[in-house]
Amino acid sequence: MARVFLSHSSRDNATAAELKAWLDGQGFAPAFLDFDKHSGIPPGAAWERTLYDQIQRCQALLILQSPNWSASRWCFAEFTQARALGKPIFQLVQTDEAAAEKPIAADLQRLDLRHDRPAGLEQLRRELERIALQDQGGFRWPPRSDLSRSPFPGLMVFEEEDAPVFFGRDNDWRVVIERLNTRRVQGGPRLLVIQGSSGSGKSSLLRAGVLPRLRRAGRQWLVLPVLRPQAQPLESLAQSLALALQRRETWRELHQQLLTTTAAPAMAGLVAGWAADLRLAAAAPEAQLLLPIDQAEELFTVAEAAERERFVAVLAAMLQPAQRLQALMTIRADAMGSLQSLPELVNSLDTLPLGPLSLERYREIIEGPARVAGLKVEPAFVERAIQDTATEDALPLLAFALRQLHERFGADGVLSLSDYQSLGDPAAGLSPLENAVKQAADGVLQALRPDEASLKALKEAFVPAMVRVGEQGVYARRAATWDSLPQAARPLLEALVAARLLVRRQGEGQPSTVEVAHEALLRVWPLLRGWLDESRDFLLGSQQLEQDLAQWQAASPADRPRALLSGLKLARGRAWLAERSEQLRPELRAFIQTSQKHAVRQRRILQGSAAGAFAVISCAGGLAFLQLQRARAAQAAQFEATHRALVTSDPFLSVVYGLAAAQPLLDGNKPWDAAQLSQSLQEAVMANMARSAPIATGQDGVLSLIELKNGELISGGFDGSLRRWRDGKPVGDGKPIATGQGAVESLIELKNGELISGGGDGTLRRWRDGKPVGDGKPIATGQGAVKSLIELKNGELISGGFDGTLRRWTPVPIARAACRQIDLASIPTDTGLAPVVEAAQATCRELGVRK
Repeated sequence: MARVFLSHSSRDNATAAELKAWLDGQGFAPAFLDFDKHSGIPPGAAWERTLYDQIQRCQALLILQSPNWSASRWCFAEFTQARALGKPIFQLVQTDEAAAEKPIAADLQRLDLRHDRPAGLEQLRRELERIALQDQGGFRWPPRSDLSRSPFPGLMVFEEEDAPVFFGRDNDWRVVIERLNTRRVQGGPRLLVIQGSSGSGKSSLLRAGVLPRLRRAGRQWLVLPVLRPQAQPLESLAQSLALALQRRETWRELHQQLLTTTAAPAMAGLVAGWAADLRLAAAAPEAQLLLPIDQAEELFTVAEAAERERFVAVLAAMLQPAQRLQALMTIRADAMGSLQSLPELVNSLDTLPLGPLSLERYREIIEGPARVAGLKVEPAFVERAIQDTATEDALPLLAFALRQLHERFGADGVLSLSDYQSLGDPAAGLSPLENAVKQAADGVLQALRPDEASLKALKEAFVPAMVRVGEQGVYARRAATWDSLPQAARPLLEALVAARLLVRRQGEGQPSTVEVAHEALLRVWPLLRGWLDESRDFLLGSQQLEQDLAQWQAASPADRPRALLSGLKLARGRAWLAERSEQLRPELRAFIQTSQKHAVRQRRILQGSAAGAFAVISCAGGLAFLQLQRARAAQAAQFEATHRALVTSDPFLSVVYGLAAAQPLLDGNKPWDAAQLSQSLQEAVMANMARSAPIATGQDGVLSLIELKNGELISGGFDGSLRRWRDGKPVGDGKPIATGQGAVESLIELKNGELISGGGDGTLRRWRDGKPVGDGKPIATGQGAVKSLIELKNGELISGGFDGTLRRWTPVPIARAACRQIDLASIPTDTGLAPVVEAAQATCRELGVRK
């Protein structure tokens, strides 16, 4: 509610205290009264500076009019300061003596409380509430359900209650609402998809930006509770419908209806019935229903295949035009291709890419919530924090740092540069944004001092239950059931939940789940990142194992034996069963054991068949034995010769031939010859290990890789950098080349020797010898992200975009030649060609050819 400054004479303290008690009782933020021991001027504080700071932070100034006030030059100074800042000012008259005073200013709102004090105070309450709501986008802050709520959620997503403090995405939520309203009136695709990278703020835009405003749109919209698919999307849908229908206890019944209603007409009738009930309950017969779906990538990463297919079928039925229902979905950009591949939804899709924030928007993210909460923000802090946002996870890291600042240093109502700098680690080269999450996570462990067994349990809780590897090779979160996590890790997990680094949820009739609050934690907490890198092969393998299990479960009884694990997959599964059994969920362990039993049965059958065959041919074996031995010896000699010849040039093939040559020597009881062979075989093994050892790029993920004409390799990183390599070693000083393109999605070397990089931000950049070409400015393609590049025979460049478009680019040498040959100045401009000539002249100047 509104923050009020009480301007009064010290001789009227009793009246001022009475009015403050009334304001506090109405639920307004504690009014500032200079002598109040809780909200007034602290002992030893600079009282004049404190007064001016409080006036700047208040939303309204109340003047307790009296002759004492008029005689005080400090009271008048408070009035002039508030007036200069444009603050609403109310002049309260409570006595005949005050009424006889001259008006302070002709345009002030004057409230006379002498004759009907309750009515006058009620008018004041309404005015103060209106001012507060106007300053907070029309939403109450803090919410009545959580009066101590922080204006900075940290890594947590902004919820609907946070709408008053959700800043930085005003243009985006307006575009979303406009798009939805257009579809409501004119028809068209009924599934609007907000796509963006991890950390772009998709969920917060949906929950705190769009939905609260649609709920205030009168009877035009009926917004259902937010649905998050997780592992059982149909259950989530049933629960959302039950909450919307105000029949919480019937969600299982609704879930059963969703499972058993298969015919399209029956499903259409079911959806129509729910929609009619919702409109009737809201007395809004013409309302458009909106189904919000958050984190829809879970449909393709954690949801069971059968559940996903059924959910998609139900959603397609709900989106039929006759139902007057739209869906608004958020999804990670790397899962957009999977969504577009669903034939049931392809004609319903309308996409809205969520781009990066501008620097000015970061300013709003800091100053907006602070203003609503009545906090003072030092300009130097704002400028420094904006400078630190040039990182991959800038938005979530800034949100977390703001939360830390508010909790640790916000008691005095000021967010300062010195407080912000205290979150950093200059010795390690970490800015406050980069260090705040690490500091908080490490602080949890330092406080609890876990032993080695507890840390091992914590690692097993994260891997693989709460983390997966996404399609672009980056780590992503996923929810895990609380009961499935190691008992020894739970005190640490609870502490991380308390620190808001993890989120624990308890759904209606569902087991408790826990997940990482934001994927930034997976990247910036060194301990956890180290665990994930160590276990990367296991993470990838266990995800493949999940897919194998799903395929086996979906196979027909006749095909199930062929869908079991075999060969390398079975060997790997058996190893995990022995070494990582506690990290595999029971269904996976059972799947591996079933595959193992099947393999043993098959081996016994083959052994029996081989024994029978051996009995038949043994009589002829003696005659052929001598010839077979001679042939093997000759072949072994040939293998050994090839092995020795390839030790240096192709160590991998050398190892293969060496192993093939070694077995006959051992079988033939020639240990001396085998020992000599083992020496060269060891050389080949070491050479192969040296050649095949992984090369750490330090680029988070390598999205693109090409070989240049000079033999160098160029790798394009997820972190937006380029790195040059030769023979597995960095070229030059070894430092990465920052492209400023978000992520280097594609690379190509042109015939002229230039290198073109295509960025995740939808730009192209030109390079030569590791340096930008020309003015170094990126070329905007407008394609979302440049996923592929090719050079045509005529020298043109074609870029393929994430938005499904191709664009052609004229090669620079050809364009320069054209600029030199054409005399643009000779073309008459009075024929309507002036704009064309001006554009051509600008292009030529950019290419270094003056025109």
